[in-house]
Amino acid sequence: MYRTDVYFIGKMLAEVPFYILFPFMTVLIIYFLIGLQLEVGAFVITAGIYILVANCAVSIGKHTYSRIGLSFLVRSTFYLTSQVT
Repeated sequence: MYRTDVYFIGKMLAEVPFYILFPFMTVLIIYFLIGLQLEVGAFVITAGIYILVANCAVSIGKHTYSRIGLSFLVRSTFYLTSQVT
């Protein structure tokens, strides 16, 4: 097996496209489609904020799912179906 630090660094390098490249590509398309300012500085600021917000949303989602887990989802689904019928 790998050491913990080697595994962590490899995992982080493998996830870079998901955390930086994909949000950047999204903001690249959206920024020009909605007609925001055609300045490099404004685009870089917008892209940076979008990437940070996307990473925060992913972190919150992962944390919430790991805390609540699938059991909460199953319980709430059964509770809601029992209330409807």
